[in-house]
Amino acid sequence: IEADKARIEALANKFNLEKGLVGNLVKSEQATQNAFFEV
Repeated sequence: IEADKARIEALANKFNLEKGLVGNLVKSEQATQNAFFEV
């Protein structure tokens, strides 16, 4: 059971990390578009 818990936590951390990376990509994409439209 402990091993399962550790595996689930590792998956959750990986998921959150990937979600964070995607969020940063979206933010930078939006910032790029905003800069483009301001010109």
